[in-house]
Formats: sequence, C-alpha cells, structure tokens
Amino acid sequence: MPATHDIELGLSILDDLAGGRQALIPRFSKALDDRLPQSDWMRHSGHVDVVLFEGWCVGARPQDEADLVAPINILEAEEDKGAVWRTHVNDALRTSYARCFSVIDHMIMLKPPSFDHVLQNRLLQEHKLRALTPDAAGIMRDEEVRRFVNHYERLTRHMFADLPDRVDLLFSLDAGQDVMSCSRAGLRDMKERDGHVG
Repeated sequence: MPATHDIELGLSILDDLAGGRQALIPRFSKALDDRLPQSDWMRHSGHVDVVLFEGWCVGARPQDEADLVAPINILEAEEDKGAVWRTHVNDALRTSYARCFSVIDHMIMLKPPSFDHVLQNRLLQEHKLRALTPDAAGIMRDEEVRRFVNHYERLTRHMFADLPDRVDLLFSLDAGQDVMSCSRAGLRDMKERDGHVG
C-alpha cells in the first residue's frame, strides 16, 4: 500500500540508474514478507535503456476527500472507523508517491475484469508461493489473503476508474489472466497534448 515504501530509497535508485551510476537494488521476498539481506541485493552499474517499475498501486492518484468518508468494505468499517488510515494513504499519494510516479515516462496497466478477479489472482499467487516454499514465514492462508486484499480494495476500484484513460497502454485481461485487448488511447492523447500526433 502507499505509505509503506521507502520512497526516498526508490527515487535514489531510479536516479542512479538513469544517470548510469552504480546502484544497489533491494530484493524483496514475498515468502518472507520482507527485504532480503543487503548481501543479496543486486548491484548494477552502467547505462540502462529501460527500467520496469512494477507494483499494484503504481500510478494511483489520491481520491477526493469526500470519497474517503464512507468505508468501502468491512475491514474499513471495523478497523478504520475514523478514516485515519485511508486518509494517511491518500496524503502519501498526494505527496511522496506523486513525486515518485512523476518520473515514469510511459505507463502500462494490466486490468483484470473486476475486483473479484484481483482476489482470485492473489490467491493463486499465494498458492504457487506456498507450493514452492511451504515453510516460509510470510506465506498466508486463504483467509489472510482475503484480509490482505481488503486493504487494497479502495485504491484498486479507484484505479479501475481513473487509470485507463491516463495510461499509455491498457491491457484488458480475462478471468484467466490472458490479454483480451490492448488500447493505446492514453498514448495517443498524450501525443496530441504534446503536439506529436502520429
């Protein structure tokens, strides 16, 4: 979730990569639910043509404050009654995350059919992870995955409505995560705004 990352570290790494300087890139283990020790991080130096920056909430913009009032699910209703957490996340999107996302040159969205499919995809991911590392400390049971995904429901639904018109490429996925269509409307709109139609 936004407000849970080391944005300054991320921006520093992206800056080093763009400048062709040596960069120490952290590695994260979903099985451990933590960064790996620094000795396992990747060192890179030299020119980089492309950096893929991927994440669940990449490109998310803050919601209008009025939209934060009503809880979107039981988790928010019971555990964020005063909208403290969702307001904190929204503030992070307005500040440090806006700075981070501003360095993105081209944005791509992989959009599943619905939020229910997001949950099913995340359950599948956890089942695969459990099969590979059954004793890892960070592996979640299905009910834990459902609770985890509830934290993302608000922003995911907001991104479903907000991002498709802003991304450069929109890949619409089916229930099996196969690409059903690709739209370049955002890229065309961007070129028209910049005077580079074609």
